Amino acid sequence: MTVFTRQNVEDLLATLTGQQLILSQMDWHGVDFSGLDMSNMLCFRTNFEQANFSGAVLVGVQMEAANLAGANLERANLEKAYLFRAVFRGANLTGCNLTEAYLGSVDFRGASLVGANLTNADLHHADLRDANLSEAVLTNAHLFGAKFNEGTRWPVANFRPELAGASRL
Repeated sequence: MTVFTRQNVEDLLATLTGQQLILSQMDWHGVDFSGLDMSNMLCFRTNFEQANFSGAVLVGVQMEAANLAGANLERANLEKAYLFRAVFRGANLTGCNLTEAYLGSVDFRGASLVGANLTNADLHHADLRDANLSEAVLTNAHLFGAKFNEGTRWPVANFRPELAGASRL
């Protein structure tokens, strides 16, 4: 199996002026993408487990069924991202910008979304069990069918996820 590195990505980005970066069905486990601009990237069933995307610009990315378990996305910009069925189990999304992101059926179990901006995000059927959303901005976020449990931490003590359509398990 080919081992991919940050240098592989930087080389690809340098050759793609005005073109879309496509990293589908590849293994990028543990690679450092911190600070890179990978806007509009397309990924399908790609492994980014334990990868570092801190401070990365990922505006408009499409990551369907991508594995980002344990990844670091602290302060990453994922505005208007399409992340259907992505796995963020145990990932660090502290301070992440997910404004207007599509997060349908995303697995956020045990993830840290402390201070994340989820304004107008669509989290229908997302799994939020044991996720930490303290200080997160959930203005107009859609939680229909999202799952949570007693371990889920919400932005404020009086936040009522049931009123936004979420279900307690």
